[in-house]
This record gives sequence, structure tokens and C-alpha cells, in this order.
Amino acid sequence: MASYSVAHYVSDLRAIVAQETEISAITERIKPLALRLASDPGWFQDKYRYTDPEQGVGLHLLHEEDNHDLAVFAIAWAPGKGVPAHNHKTCAVVAGIEGQEHETSYQRLDDGSRPGFADLKKPTLKRSIPARLYAVSPRIFTA
Repeated sequence: MASYSVAHYVSDLRAIVAQETEISAITERIKPLALRLASDPGWFQDKYRYTDPEQGVGLHLLHEEDNHDLAVFAIAWAPGKGVPAHNHKTCAVVAGIEGQEHETSYQRLDDGSRPGFADLKKPTLKRSIPARLYAVSPRIFTA
């Protein structure tokens, strides 16, 4: 099988969002492609393992559309580092490449009407490891 590059992935993402309107349909079609990209080490570079020493995270932009409606990142976490609960404000498909990522998905209990406040319940913990993936949406708070 030919190498699957970030450029191939982006081309496939563009085709999917041109054909689908439902978020769940889009993410379901993207999942096998994200897994394929994560499983093909040809595009992955050592620099994508870099994390900022203070923050413990490295956010590496691989592609972004001019209108900002599509972006592809390689994200690295230093061991034991994380971020507070946050709303992704967008949809994403997350695929593990190496190591582990622990992600907690919270259930929002309030109506979201109070700026800067969220009453959250911690129901589930997800672990992203190589060959495992999951999707997030704007309605989900994660950390």
C-alpha cells in the first residue's frame, strides 16, 4: 500500500465535508482515515515530539485551510502534564500515534448562560493509545 501523507489526509477530509452535513457522519468517515494516517509513520517527524517545558504540551500545526475551517495538528504531551477542563468549540477526531493520552470527558450540568462558568460532572476517562481513536464535539468539555 502506498504511503498515506498529511496531504492525502487533507484531500480526503475536504471530500468528506463536501459530501456530508451531519457532524456524526463526518466524524465516522474521518475515523478510519485518522487511524490510517496515525498508523503510517512516513510523515511523522521527531520535532512533533517537542513539548514546551513550561506548559508541557507541543501543538504542531500540520495544515490549516485559509478560511480556518479545517486544521490538522500533531499534539504532544509531556508525561504527567495536562490542561484544565475546556470546551473544544469544534469537532475533532483524535488518534494516538505513540505513548498515551488520558482525556476526561465531562458532562455539563448548567445551561451555559453564565460566561466563564461551567458546572461539570466527571463521568468518563478516555485513553488514546496507538491504534485507538475517539471524537470530540463542541458540546463536550474535556481535560
